[in-house]
Amino acid sequence: MFRHIESTRHGTVDVVRILERRLVDGAPLDDLREEIGQVVGAHRGIHLLLDLGNVEFLASAMLDTLCQLYRRIHAAGGQLRLCGMKPSIAEVFRTTNLDRLFPIHADVDEAVASF
Repeated sequence: MFRHIESTRHGTVDVVRILERRLVDGAPLDDLREEIGQVVGAHRGIHLLLDLGNVEFLASAMLDTLCQLYRRIHAAGGQLRLCGMKPSIAEVFRTTNLDRLFPIHADVDEAVASF
């Protein structure tokens, strides 16, 4: 069904594991946006967890995508959390102060328990 993500459900939380190692501009990022959008769909109040454990590099366009997703989910009464970041990706979030916007957790279990 999906090529760039793996989607599972843990209780009331939709967990999306990003399968791509490099999130760069262009078609792969557009496809990723579309696939995540399908998971979010028209759900009001969705609890979405993005597992970034596979991601080794992300372009600024992906940061913009995450911010748009955050606004969309929160406007619909939902919550978005992130988990599994490699240290280099976590540093990007600290440097850009996005770690203040996104709740970031070590792993899926910790993040799911936080909803």
